[in-house]
Amino acid sequence: MNSFTTREETLRFLEKYPELLRAGPVDFLQSKVPKIRADNWEPVSWPADPDLEWCPPGHGDIYTALLTSGMLQTLLDHGYEYAFVANADNLGATLDPLLLGYFVENRLPFLMEVADRTPADRKGGHLARRAGDGRLTLRESAQCPAEDMDAFQDIDRHRYFNTNNLWLNLPALKALMDEKGGILGLPLIRNSKTLDPRDPASPKVYQLETAMGAAVSLFEGAGTLQVPRTRFAPVKTCDDLLAVRSDAYVLTADWRVVPSPLRRLPEPPVVSLDPRAYKLVDDLEARFPFGPPSLVDCERLTVQGDVRFGRDVICRGAAEVVNETDKQAALADGQVVSEVVRLVNVRCYAGTRYPERPVAFQWEGRWLDVTQVEWQVRTPEGLRFAVIAGQGERYRLSWVEREDVWWGEEADDSGWGNGGKRMKRRETDGSG
Repeated sequence: MNSFTTREETLRFLEKYPELLRAGPVDFLQSKVPKIRADNWEPVSWPADPDLEWCPPGHGDIYTALLTSGMLQTLLDHGYEYAFVANADNLGATLDPLLLGYFVENRLPFLMEVADRTPADRKGGHLARRAGDGRLTLRESAQCPAEDMDAFQDIDRHRYFNTNNLWLNLPALKALMDEKGGILGLPLIRNSKTLDPRDPASPKVYQLETAMGAAVSLFEGAGTLQVPRTRFAPVKTCDDLLAVRSDAYVLTADWRVVPSPLRRLPEPPVVSLDPRAYKLVDDLEARFPFGPPSLVDCERLTVQGDVRFGRDVICRGAAEVVNETDKQAALADGQVVSEVVRLVNVRCYAGTRYPERPVAFQWEGRWLDVTQVEWQVRTPEGLRFAVIAGQGERYRLSWVEREDVWWGEEADDSGWGNGGKRMKRRETDGSG
């Protein structure tokens, strides 16, 4: 199913595969609806770019679009009884014959693949049962009242989320559509957006959508099936894109994206990039010019502020990079980030060279005096210092010469943190 914004480009790309085009229609078009102004609830008027006045009504439109486009009847006329439907951005969604066999053998009208929720899925829709009739239902975050959001995001309470991999019994779908006059009446979701997705200053609008997974509550006897996490590898945001491009995933010989066999952590990495700097793909690629950092041993990567990553950066464990300034900062080539790394202001003693040694630095809004430099080393990017400051806490300070910026992180007792190595000791009195 294509939208009016994706159809032309999609069909142009599919021209590379003429054998698909010879088989018959390869797509059908979903509806479009007007965006609604948030300030007066009226349809948007935007003469500068009229296409921005419209939006697709969500993937829940697939059922009506199948009917009104004639695609549903075409499939039935050609003897098709079952369809597998998934988001195009889910790189883990493949047509699995074993799942098809389960669907057919159990004579289900509708089957939803679900997976265990992880911290990365807290904001995604979860599965539940309705108190009134016991039917399965899907609840999305946009349908959740603010006061219930903590419970909504409780992954122990609501254990399963909808992968949006769905199996449809086409004769059952046709019968239900006929019964309901072509409109299933799925719950309406109001999504808050800006009129121009690339311009956060453009007017605030609402996009009215439905979710195709919500149909699970409409089919009598609909089922769900828990599937492995490998069936869910979505790319909806730049956070997701960075993760699947990293070494935490591999591409198999049959073109599936799966977790790397070298990854020892049980869950995929959770990536959270500052939307002010990384919202769009070109923003992402400009800040990762040498490709993504290594995430194969990373549980979580959080980036606050505008940071450009150097070549061969390695992230391990719960890694966090913080730049609280209004200017872009750069991580050095080969830098290892295993805890919190901050862009810091440093005062230095400069004797015969700069910087000979740091004497004070700003950490979380306060200045700390350096009482001892434990060790230092020159690197291809600049200098690194292991220091003791404040109330005896250890820190690692790294000066990137090309950018003339300092990065700091809390260190363990070795003076170099989890990612460093012990160097020859050099003591100073901290004066200068």
